[in-house]
Amino acid sequence: MEDFSRRDELSCPICLCLYRNPVSLSCGHSFCKQCIQKALGAQQQSKAPYSCPMCKLQLGPILELQKNFQLCSIVEAFLATTSKEERSEGSAERKREVVPCDFCLERSQPAVKICLMCDASLCQAHLDKHNAKASQQDHVLVEVGAGGGAVERRCLEHGRLLECYCQDEGQYICVLCSIVGLQGQETPGSL
Repeated sequence: MEDFSRRDELSCPICLCLYRNPVSLSCGHSFCKQCIQKALGAQQQSKAPYSCPMCKLQLGPILELQKNFQLCSIVEAFLATTSKEERSEGSAERKREVVPCDFCLERSQPAVKICLMCDASLCQAHLDKHNAKASQQDHVLVEVGAGGGAVERRCLEHGRLLECYCQDEGQYICVLCSIVGLQGQETPGSL
């Protein structure tokens, strides 16, 4: 029971996992560096002033993310003291880990769908907002964890969504691959 509460204290309030590369804001709250960068990036895109996701304290226009060396050491010590069995259970747990919504700032909700066009994980509330936009009605949505990550469904050469099936190659390709393939052929009907 004590390990559970300590694990909770050593968890990032955004991703709810043990801190990874913890940094602190000027208000004193700590987050995983990647989590806070994503949250602050969303604030910047919405033209909102930077603020702490926990206490809502407005931060200056110039942000300094200070590495929290003490918290980093505490997390490392906690991991070192947990038994080998708990760590193996934890790695299996991380594989089944809930994917957080990319748009939730305060308390990250679990994503229910991934939009392949936006390359974003969406909780139910943000999925509803996403689907309400007419321009996003034709976006491809998949279940969280279905068929691997979004990277696996993108063209390695062009980074675009694999949305065409090439009968000659027997595999899915992106639109740019289909155009390039057509330019090198005499008959454009083989795709």
